[in-house]
Amino acid sequence: MARLDTAVNTDIPLAGRAFLDEIAAAEGADYNTLFGGRRIEDLSKHPGIDVPITRGPNKGKTSSAFGRYQFTEPTWNEQAKKLGLTHMGPKNQDLAAWDLAQTRY
Repeated sequence: MARLDTAVNTDIPLAGRAFLDEIAAAEGADYNTLFGGRRIEDLSKHPGIDVPITRGPNKGKTSSAFGRYQFTEPTWNEQAKKLGLTHMGPKNQDLAAWDLAQTRY
């Protein structure tokens, strides 16, 4: 099992992993967490499960957010295609989040 308190992809610079740890801490999830807290053990692909949002400004909508960085299904699929990722294992989640951090933020 991958450590939950730190990014596991050591190909990412230490400062980058620390940055990803901050994002993950804010999301409050690990590599197997679906929005709302349910755990999904199969990381072969994004689960694509839409979970109802029951409070806050988006109440009544749904979210497909999943994983340590709470990727929505469209965002994950975009990153997977861009980076050639074939599964949602911890190292790939780190890689996709790091790419987003560098290119979008």
